Amino acid sequence: MNFMSFKTLKLISLLLLAIVGILKPAAAEPNPSGLTGQYSCVINRQHAPFSTNLNGAGGVGVMITGFFDYTKNSGSMIITGVNNFGTKSVNSEQESVDFTFTETKHPTVANTFNLTVKLPGNEIANFIHMPVNGKNTLMVTSSDNKSSKAPWNGICQKI
Repeated sequence: MNFMSFKTLKLISLLLLAIVGILKPAAAEPNPSGLTGQYSCVINRQHAPFSTNLNGAGGVGVMITGFFDYTKNSGSMIITGVNNFGTKSVNSEQESVDFTFTETKHPTVANTFNLTVKLPGNEIANFIHMPVNGKNTLMVTSSDNKSSKAPWNGICQKI
């Protein structure tokens, strides 16, 4: 190898190292809230247990214990459905699911964000959350505007 080709090879090698150092994989788009890290959550949806005592129907409740990773925009949850409140035949079922989510800024309320959770089977759950306590706590409610849907409410704490 002559001197010129060694010098050229060295220059190309240094140039490649510089490019590799500069061209890093693109980071995921940050959430509008600036939230990162993991949160554990308890979220409840009470469909109609309050009416059980009024009309004798079996109310339904849904409780979620979840893990939301705002760095990866994904998580997992255990969903517990409880049927027949106010009767002698109360029963429950549990299901574990993994999910992804996207966050957007709420259009009208400051420091409030919409969360669209994509569940298996192309099901969608929509939430609104507000970070408080230095972004260590999230207050959560539902964002479904249909009168046939009972509201969700809950709280998440950064782990």
